[in-house]
Amino acid sequence: FAAPTQGTAANPAEAYITKVLQMGDGVTTPDATASGDGAFEFTVTPNNKDGVAYTTGSMPTMAANMTIGINSSDTADTTTTPGTKVITKESANILAGLTFTSGGVYTYEIAEVSGTYTDPGNTNVTETMTYSAEKYQLKVYVQDDGTNVFPEYVELYKTVADDGTAIGTPAKDPTGPEAGDHGMAFTNTFVKKSDGGSGTPGGPGTTDP
Repeated sequence: FAAPTQGTAANPAEAYITKVLQMGDGVTTPDATASGDGAFEFTVTPNNKDGVAYTTGSMPTMAANMTIGINSSDTADTTTTPGTKVITKESANILAGLTFTSGGVYTYEIAEVSGTYTDPGNTNVTETMTYSAEKYQLKVYVQDDGTNVFPEYVELYKTVADDGTAIGTPAKDPTGPEAGDHGMAFTNTFVKKSDGGSGTPGGPGTTDP
C-alpha cells in the first residue's frame, strides 16, 4: 500500500473520517444534514502523548464533535452488491481543529456518537438507523522544526470492530485516513418500513413503503 503523505509546515498532514450509509436501493436517502438535526457525529478523544496519558492541557482537543451530513441529493456509490444503495462522504480535516505546540506522537480515539438520527414520525412508517460500533486510534506524528510545529505523518489503527468486539492487537490500517482513502470508515444501515410490514427491511431491493 502507499506510504502516508509527508506533511510540511506549509501543507501539514491531514486526517478524515468517512461515513458509509447503506440501505435498500429503492429507499430515499434520509436527510441528516446538521448537528442536532440528524447529522452523524464523531468524538475525537485525546488518549496520550508519547505514551503519557492525557491530562487537561497536555494535548490539543476538539472544540466540538466532528459532523458529516447526508441528504437525499447525495449521489450513491457504484456498488457490486445488487439491490443495495451506498452513500459515502468524508468529514472535514480533523487536524485542522487541533493546534499543536510541541513535537511528539499524539494519540486520539475516534468513535461515532449513536442515536443522532431521529425517526421523523411519518404516518405508518418506521425509520431506524443502526450505528457502527467501530473505534479507531489515530496517531499524529508532530514535527517541531524550530520555527513551525505541524503534523508530519498520521497512522490509523482499528481498535474495535463494527460489532463492538475489541481487537486484541490492532494492526496499522493499510488504507489510511487521508483524503479519498476512506480508511477511517464507520458504516451505518438505514431501514425504512411500513408499520406492521414483514420481511427483512432495508435488505436488497427494498423501496420506500
